Amino acid sequence: SPAHGTAYELAGKDEASPDSFRNAMYLAVDVVKNRKLHREISKDPLPAGRPELDERDESPEDLEDASGH
Repeated sequence: SPAHGTAYELAGKDEASPDSFRNAMYLAVDVVKNRKLHREISKDPLPAGRPELDERDESPEDLEDASGH
């Protein structure tokens, strides 16, 4: 087990604790899940760069004129 290595002196005596092995297995499952989640959320990132402006977009000057300033 991860806590006491091979521990040949404990083999077959039912003295070794399974807790550290169980925790190692849970950790391995968490690592796999996190890797899958990371792959999923990063496979289609937003494109870099500035989007093209169209006629619906307003400049700061247009906004100032409309508000009366």
